[in-house]
Amino acid sequence: MSLLEKSGISTYHIKDLITKKISELKCPADDEFAEYVIVMLQNNKSESDLQVELEPFLSSQTGLFVTWLFGVLSPQPAIEVKPIPIIEPRKSELEQLISNSDSEIELAEKKRKKRRRSASSSSSSSSSSSSSSSSSSSGSVPLEITMSYLMYANRKS
Repeated sequence: MSLLEKSGISTYHIKDLITKKISELKCPADDEFAEYVIVMLQNNKSESDLQVELEPFLSSQTGLFVTWLFGVLSPQPAIEVKPIPIIEPRKSELEQLISNSDSEIELAEKKRKKRRRSASSSSSSSSSSSSSSSSSSSGSVPLEITMSYLMYANRKS
């Protein structure tokens, strides 16, 4: 199995890469040159063999080109992905914010319930028929608004 086959790169793609690289190196070569290089790779020519064979075409750029070519064809080592260390400190900070928000929400709910009780006890003394309607419109802040405010306040601090 040739290095070209082991690399898994198609001949069409490697031909395109070779043509672009030759253009970058400003060497006089064409599609036939790329095909010539591919045939040598398919015939398992070594790096030193390519160096000798391509020297008449690439002159001083031969070493650079052959090194590049074998670098492209060689299997690349797997990249190890490591977690970003800043995530852990931020995680505990976020957990603390959530915990504080939960405490503030519980406190706000207790205050709301207390206001409802005081509102319902004051309205029950006036009349029993208006008691149910006045407790629903007691002027207390809905839970969703309270939670939104608390989240906004935590972001600002």
